[in-house]
Amino acid sequence: MPKFKKVRTREDALKSARRHLKNNVNLSGANLYVLPDGTKLRVRVKEAGRLSVENYNTKIKSDNKRSKAAQPKGEDEAAFVRSQKKLARQQSDDLVHQIAANGKPSIAEHNRRLASGGSNESMSISPPDFKTYKDTVETKIQSKFGDQFVVDVDDVSGGVRAIPASKHNPYEAPSKQKGITFEQGQKVDFAQLEKMVKNGNGNGIANGVPNGNGGSTSAIVDSARQVVTVKPAKSFDDILKLLRALA
Repeated sequence: MPKFKKVRTREDALKSARRHLKNNVNLSGANLYVLPDGTKLRVRVKEAGRLSVENYNTKIKSDNKRSKAAQPKGEDEAAFVRSQKKLARQQSDDLVHQIAANGKPSIAEHNRRLASGGSNESMSISPPDFKTYKDTVETKIQSKFGDQFVVDVDDVSGGVRAIPASKHNPYEAPSKQKGITFEQGQKVDFAQLEKMVKNGNGNGIANGVPNGNGGSTSAIVDSARQVVTVKPAKSFDDILKLLRALA
């Protein structure tokens, strides 16, 4: 029988696992925990050595769900998956891409991971740096909130959008659903996510401005070049309004 160490929160489980790794090469004997309410947890080492905490039986369920969802439903879906993978290979083989990405390939991946209800019908090509960022955001959110959020790609800004699982609609565009979009490089705003968990509301972009229709708008300032990049593109008047709101 596996032994579970008692902890108060998911964060405590992560801290305990980190302390263990300071003097040990792996998590053997320090990866299983149990919360006061009886919920059993497992801490796993993810990409680049990051730690992730999940419910004890999540991996088995996720593997089964992922395996089933990965099977194309018909020839049209299979053809789409092949085309996405081919496109990713073509982009990765491009010399400019190889130089810009330090030889790392672009990835044809599901916008929403299969274990969270993603499908072969919703895929895109992710540059290696964006994939790393998206995976990091997803891991941090799951470690803190478990399965309370669905992480997807914002179809308007291209950022990473966290949507409350209780409100999530797989048939509606992510940008039109209540949630928070994190643009590449931004830190995960746990305070905003916590607020959404408590009151079931919230919409917009981290450190940005909601655009009023469920999507989001961000302004990236390059002081050296004196350039402001707005995503998605806006009229001059709308940009002025955005900058006033951010001031």
